[in-house]
Amino acid sequence: MKLIIILPMLILASPNEEEKQSEASTKPEFQFGQFVSNTTFNMSSEAFGQKKYCTKLSQTSVECKQTFSVVAGTRTLISGYEIHNSKLYRLYITGDRISFPTVLRAFNQKYGTPCSFEKKNVQNRRGASFTSLNVTWCFKTGKLVMKERGFSVDTYYAEYLDDSNQPPKKEAIIDF
Repeated sequence: MKLIIILPMLILASPNEEEKQSEASTKPEFQFGQFVSNTTFNMSSEAFGQKKYCTKLSQTSVECKQTFSVVAGTRTLISGYEIHNSKLYRLYITGDRISFPTVLRAFNQKYGTPCSFEKKNVQNRRGASFTSLNVTWCFKTGKLVMKERGFSVDTYYAEYLDDSNQPPKKEAIIDF
């Protein structure tokens, strides 16, 4: 009797797992300029931006800043990428909030329909409240999240994080 009760549960659970695998396999790889997720990079290549200011984070990770000066025809404030195990781990862009609609349109055109939208209330240090649109695109191995209000209410922030290629978490340094 127990086998009959357990077996139907397993059959009902199987399609959900297959659907998850099928859904993941139909998502595209993330691609931004010369950067493609899940692809090995040659860090000595000249194709890695106009000027790169790179810092070795560990034996297997490198962070490079100020690599893109323009995205979707708009000026960026800070941008860069992190490579872990010779593959893209993180790519980030910060720009003036006034450029948010332009960059959002370009991302929509390139990456298609986002997998989620979220409106959030944010507050600055002086207590003023603002609404921020957060948009997420889902890819085979990670997500691109674009926030209308980034580190300040006057900037937007976009960040791609690869879920399958993350550097190990460092333990906190307690030096106080």
